[in-house]
Amino acid sequence: MEEPLNRMLPFKEPSLKRDDLISVLDALASRQVFPGKVYENAIDILHEKLGVKNILLVSSKWIATQLVTQILLEEKIKNIYVANDSPLLYLNIFSTFAQKIQPLDITQYSLDFDVQSIALSDSLLFFTYNNGYPKDLSFIKSIDMPTMVDLSGSLFTRFRNNFLFKDLDYVICSFKEEEVITSGDGAAIIIKDDKKFEKIRNLAYENNLLLCDFNCSLLISQILKLNSIKNSRKKLFYAICEKVPPFDERFSSFDSRAILYRDFIKQQDYDKNLIDEEGSENYLNGNNGKSHFDEKKMKMDKNISLQNFKEEMEDESSFTTFCIGVENIPLALQIAKSLEIEIRTAISKPVSLELKMMESFEKSEFIAKHAIMLPFYPSLKVENVNSIITLINKILTY
Repeated sequence: MEEPLNRMLPFKEPSLKRDDLISVLDALASRQVFPGKVYENAIDILHEKLGVKNILLVSSKWIATQLVTQILLEEKIKNIYVANDSPLLYLNIFSTFAQKIQPLDITQYSLDFDVQSIALSDSLLFFTYNNGYPKDLSFIKSIDMPTMVDLSGSLFTRFRNNFLFKDLDYVICSFKEEEVITSGDGAAIIIKDDKKFEKIRNLAYENNLLLCDFNCSLLISQILKLNSIKNSRKKLFYAICEKVPPFDERFSSFDSRAILYRDFIKQQDYDKNLIDEEGSENYLNGNNGKSHFDEKKMKMDKNISLQNFKEEMEDESSFTTFCIGVENIPLALQIAKSLEIEIRTAISKPVSLELKMMESFEKSEFIAKHAIMLPFYPSLKVENVNSIITLINKILTY
């Protein structure tokens, strides 16, 4: 008898269980394939779960982007300021109507930029934030132009009790099989403005672009056990953290072990009570990576305990990705291939390179040269997790 061929450990895999399959079979057995009662039920659940009024479910992220683009055309948006780590899918769509596409040297890990350096009239700011860790996006309120954000992987992530989409004008979130929760395919659209939402909803209804009932049945099943999925991802996060070296400070701007708590630490009210005079640069890099929460850098006041502080941040995270910084990406890819593990670069190709721009984009180019993403999903078996730990240790100690 022939030995089975070894299979490369995939980068992504959906978190599906028997109850998900039963839910889909029940929807198919009802012979209602097109959007109907199950679709409406999914919308109601999202209204309740997210506390948002204007949300739509459509058949794919590409369709979602095309629908939002119709509104941008009506708004006569001419200039698109796009984060340099944005997927090229968006660049291809924006290039069909925008007179100017200008990359900004911002990434989902570093969203700070000089507002004064950009033209605000007839413009749109676009970026992605899909790593699932809490992020302070309140700077959006100071920008006098519409914002469009891909929150795939971060739709259910919060920051200080607020969902990340709170101040955003246009939000797109994919539910493909590799996301934290999946509907098989499909995407959500959230629009702040009521009139614009009605236009998009009418377009989706008129052109039969809504998500089908059997997809919605899977989505509902996944949403109902979201807390369980997030807890599984959190346990996986720490299982890996406990057995790998601490992150390199040069990569602290994007290493998942650093960014989990970073924006909470920067909050002014926490700064006064929790951070000592030495600052917070190394607050996560202690205990050989076990807790990633260095108590020596923290000082507590009488109202806040370190444990409560830590639990609050973890509760608001989706633990979507596991990203680390490496010295040499080609070498990391070679080691991963030898261990039959699929890994990916955090930025496949910066927008500036695709547009053949001559100017330098230091932040995003640095991440493109040093950041890799590892397989990270609840269905990983113990031996898979051990292989990933071995991979990280080999890469970081080479």
